[in-house]
Amino acid sequence: MSTSDATRNVSKIASGALTIYRFAKNHTVDGEAIVAADATAVDFIVAETTAAGESVPLIKGDGATALIELGGTLASGADVEPGAAGVAVASAGAGDMIAGVLGQGGVSGDVVQITFNPRRRFAA
Repeated sequence: MSTSDATRNVSKIASGALTIYRFAKNHTVDGEAIVAADATAVDFIVAETTAAGESVPLIKGDGATALIELGGTLASGADVEPGAAGVAVASAGAGDMIAGVLGQGGVSGDVVQITFNPRRRFAA
């Protein structure tokens, strides 16, 4: 299963190339989708690899179960945030975004289940 019924699928234009199973966010300049490569914001999980300028299907939903690529070794139940190139990495600490909680563990490059909840944050 790649997504749950709680998921809302949306489409946006890709501001740059986007890779499936990675975090993305709204571009602040034009509202297009771009890679979420830091711990400050995340809005979507990419549902299909897409070239720049094309329509990209995205997963958006509080509590949705989706798939995400790992950027390191992580355990089941780990809080994660966007890392380099939009992969999931362990949440670093106070003030950083928690994009979701892993439903299973794995190593860098694995694609695993996540409960996607991009609004939850650590206390500052």
